[in-house]
Amino acid sequence: MKGVNVKKIAALAGVALLAGAGVAAADVLYGSTQLVDQNGQPTVKIVVGSMAQISDGVAAANIAAAIANNAYKSSTLKATVSGDATCATGAAAGTGAGTCAISNKKVTLSVYMPGSIAGAYQFKTLISDTVDRTLGNRNYTLSEDLYNSTTSSSDTGGSITSPLRGASDATPNQIKLLYRIGGSQYTAFADSNIVDPQAAATSYTEEQGFWVGTTPNTGFGASGVTYDSSASIRDVAVNKYNAMVYNMKFLGNDYGIPICTGDLPTKDTTNWASCGTDSNSRSASHRITLKFMGGDWVISEMQNPSGSDATTGNPSQTNVYAGGQVKLAKEAKHDIVNVGGVLDAGTFKVRLADISVATGSDNSHPAILDVLDANDNVIGQITVAKDTTYTFTQTGTSNSVNVHVYRTAPGFTLNAKWAEIAIYTDEITLKDNQRYNLVSSTDTNKYFRTSLLWKNKDWSVATDSNVSDSLREVAIYTIDGFDTKTAPGGVFNFPAASPSYKVTYNGVDLTTDDYEPLTFSALSSDTYRIATTAGDQACQATSSLDLSYTAKLIQIRTANQKLGGTGDSPLAGYIVDKVLFDPIGTVNGTIYLSPTSLNGTQNATALVTNYTPVVFWKVSGRDCYNWNTLTYTSSGSEATASRIKFDTAGDNSAAQGSVFFHKEDTSTIAGPATYQIDLMLAEDVGKYGSNSNYLRYTAIPVITNGTYQTFRFRATDSSTQQVFYQGLGGSTYTNYEPVLVSERGSRTESVGTSDATIKVAKKVAQPTFTFGGNDVVATAANTADYTLGEGDSQTFGGVKVTVGKIDQTVGSCTATSAGGAPACTVDSSAVKAVISPNNQAEVVATLPYKLTSSLVVTDKEAPTSGVVIAVGGPVVNTVTADMLRDSSVDFKTDSVVVKEVVPSSKIVVAGATAADTLTAAQQFIDGIRRQ
Repeated sequence: MKGVNVKKIAALAGVALLAGAGVAAADVLYGSTQLVDQNGQPTVKIVVGSMAQISDGVAAANIAAAIANNAYKSSTLKATVSGDATCATGAAAGTGAGTCAISNKKVTLSVYMPGSIAGAYQFKTLISDTVDRTLGNRNYTLSEDLYNSTTSSSDTGGSITSPLRGASDATPNQIKLLYRIGGSQYTAFADSNIVDPQAAATSYTEEQGFWVGTTPNTGFGASGVTYDSSASIRDVAVNKYNAMVYNMKFLGNDYGIPICTGDLPTKDTTNWASCGTDSNSRSASHRITLKFMGGDWVISEMQNPSGSDATTGNPSQTNVYAGGQVKLAKEAKHDIVNVGGVLDAGTFKVRLADISVATGSDNSHPAILDVLDANDNVIGQITVAKDTTYTFTQTGTSNSVNVHVYRTAPGFTLNAKWAEIAIYTDEITLKDNQRYNLVSSTDTNKYFRTSLLWKNKDWSVATDSNVSDSLREVAIYTIDGFDTKTAPGGVFNFPAASPSYKVTYNGVDLTTDDYEPLTFSALSSDTYRIATTAGDQACQATSSLDLSYTAKLIQIRTANQKLGGTGDSPLAGYIVDKVLFDPIGTVNGTIYLSPTSLNGTQNATALVTNYTPVVFWKVSGRDCYNWNTLTYTSSGSEATASRIKFDTAGDNSAAQGSVFFHKEDTSTIAGPATYQIDLMLAEDVGKYGSNSNYLRYTAIPVITNGTYQTFRFRATDSSTQQVFYQGLGGSTYTNYEPVLVSERGSRTESVGTSDATIKVAKKVAQPTFTFGGNDVVATAANTADYTLGEGDSQTFGGVKVTVGKIDQTVGSCTATSAGGAPACTVDSSAVKAVISPNNQAEVVATLPYKLTSSLVVTDKEAPTSGVVIAVGGPVVNTVTADMLRDSSVDFKTDSVVVKEVVPSSKIVVAGATAADTLTAAQQFIDGIRRQ
C-alpha cells in the first residue's frame, strides 16, 4: 500500500486529552495506540460513516465487541488479619490468663471492581475569592489579578493580554478579571506550528487558550466563589460566572497572518491587504490549517476591517483593531484537477467542466463544475469563484454538497486549465461583534459571540499604510446566559450546542477524612468530682476529700484528642478529646468554686454580668476533673488564658485555631436577646490581604437562664436553627440556617435544642473546577478497608469482596495460676480479615468496566478528541476522509487498509469492498494486545 501522508493529518491527534496517561501505563493496545486504559475504561470511539454499507456496521460491531471484551483491569488486594485468638482457662483449675502463639496467617479472596478515569485540567481557588488572573489571593484589584485590557496594550515579547480587549459589549471587569488555561496547563492547547504551504518559508505559531472569570467577590456570601445561603444550595457556589472565552492567537511575528503574503502594488508596499482579489498570494487561498476549538480547520476566507475607521484608525505597530470576518472550514476531500477531472464527494461527484473567461472588475476566472450523481449523471452545473464556497442541493431531496475553489488557472489548452477544489463538511463564519457563526437570536448558541483583532504589519512612520491588514487574534466568548448561581456539580458547556469544552464546578476539595467533628452537647444537671484547687491539681486519695460540683454543663468534644496542647492555659497544657463547660459558675454573684466548697447547686438566675465561666477536663489516670475559671472575651481579642487551643482549626501562631466563649450582655455579638452566651470557634481561613493566615469566627448561641432541663442552643425543636458567622471583610455577625460553610471550609451541620455539630476542616478548603473536552469524564477512585469474617461478603463502591478461607497455624495454649495449670482452649472467633485494595499483591482479580456510553458512533457524531478508529473508506466516512486527506492511499492497489495514521490517536480500518472491510476489521482485532 502506498504510504499515508502523516504530515497532513498529524494535527488530528492534538486534542487527545488522555494522551498524558502514557502508553507505558496502558493495558490494551493496537500498535502504540491505547484502546483501553489502566483502569479498564475504553479510551476509543469507533466511527462509521453515516452513508456506510451494512458491512461497515458489522466490522465496527466486531471491533467494539473485541474492545468491550478487553474492558477490564487486573487489581491486586492484600488482606491482613486483625484481632487475636484467646486462650480460655477452665474454672475448675483456678483463675489465670492463657496465651497462645499464632503464625502463618492467610486469607483467600474473590473480588469484583470497576475502574475509574481522570482527565482534563483542574484549577483551585479559595472560598470568598474571585476567579481572575491570580487565584487564591482573595483580591481582584491588584495588578496581579488583572490582564491588560486596552486595544493599545502590547501583546509582544511574551506579554499576555485579555482576549476581550476588543469586545465592545464587555464590561471592564469581564475584560480584566479572567483566569487563563493555556498550553502549560492543558496539553491540547500546546503551541502549534502553522505552515502556509503556498508562501515560501512562511509559518506562524498558534497559541490557544481558554479563559474563565467570575463576578468580583466583595465579601462572604456576596459574589464570586463563596458560600450561598439559599435553601436549595447552602454550600460554596459560583455566584456567578462573568465570562468564558476560547481564543487563538497567531504569533511567531509581531502582527499575525496577513491578508496577502506578497504581490503588493508598488505604490502601497506597506499595505498587506492590497493584493488583488484574484491574486494567489492571498492567505485565504493557501489552505492554511489551524487548530480551532478541538478540531482541525482551514481558513477559507479572510476579510480585514473595512471602512474609513479601518483605513485611518490604526497607525501603530502595537494597537489592535476589531472588525472583519473570517471563515473556517472542515475539508472532506481536496485535489487539484484538470478539465474533466473528478473529485468524489460520496453522494455526489464534482467534475471540472471548464474555467470561465475573465469576469468582473478583477478579471477573475471562476471554475465551471458539473455535479454528478452516483451513476455519473449530470444533475447540475455550478460556477464557483476563487476563494468562495458553493452549496449545491439536489432538487427534491435534502442531499447537498459544499464545494470550495481555492485557485484557478485559465490556460489556453484543456491540459493547462486546472482548479484547486475542496469538498467541505462544514464551514462557519466568524464575524467581529456578531453571534458565533451568525446564528439567530433564538438559537441555542445565541449568547456566544466573536471578536476578531487585527494589526498593522510593517507600520513605521506616518506615511505608511494605516490599514489593519493582519489577523492577530480570534476569540469566541460569552458574557451572558450564565446561571445566577452554580452549585457543586454544575457544568457549563462551551458552546451550548455541540460543545467543544465544558467547565465543571466540583465544589470544595475536602473529603470525609479532611474533617474533624466538633460537637456541643447540653447535659442535664449532674454531680462531678473535681479537684480542690484550679489548674493541674492531683486528686485526693478519696472522693470525700475532693470537691463535688453539681450543675448543668455543656460538653465540647472531638472525635480524637484535639483540644488543648502545649501552651494552652485553660487546660494546663494537656490534650484531651472533651471538656465540660459551665457558662455561669456563680451563686448569687459569688464565684461558686473555692477550696472549701464541697457541694451546691448552680444558680441559673444569676445575672449575666456576674457569670464566671468554668472549664473542666479529666486527665488519664485521675478520678477527678481538673478545672479552671475563664473570662468571657470577644472575637479578635481572645486571650491565651481564655481560649482552648484547637489545632485542627489552624496551628499557625498568627491565626491559632481555638474554642472560646463570649458573653452577650446587652450588646449581642451573635444571637438575639434571648441568648446569653456564645460558643465560639476561631479558624485560620488562610490568605487575606497581606496576611497569609487570618482568623474568622463561628458562633453557636446558648440560652443559659431558662428552666429547661439543659441549656439550649435554640428554644424549641420548631425554632429555626441559627449559627452566626463573621466573614472576611465584615465587622458584624450574620445569622445563617445550617448547613453553613465557613471560609476555611468547616461545615456547621446542625443546631438542635441540646446538640450542635461542626465538621471542622483540617485544612483550608479550595473550591475546585475542571476544564476539559466535552467527551471527557472524570470519576474519583475509591479505596476502603473492611473487616470480614470467613465466608463474609461486602460490596463497596462496586467492589464485591468475599473471604473464602482464613488459614492460620496456632501454637500450643499454656496458662498458669496460683492454683496450678488450668485447662486451656483456643478461641479464634475474634480473628477477622481486613481487606485493603492497596495494590499489594495477594490475590489478582479481573475487574470488568461497566460501559456507560456507546463505543460506536457515526461520523456526524465523531468526537473531536481522544482515540478514534474510522471504519470504512473516505467515500462513505468523512472521518476517514479527514485522516487520508491528500494521502496516496490507493484502494485499487491495497484493498485492505489497517493503519495507525497518527501514533496513539487515529486508526483507519477500511477496504475496497465489503469483504475487504471485514478482513481489515479482523486483522485489526488480531492485532489487539494486552500489555
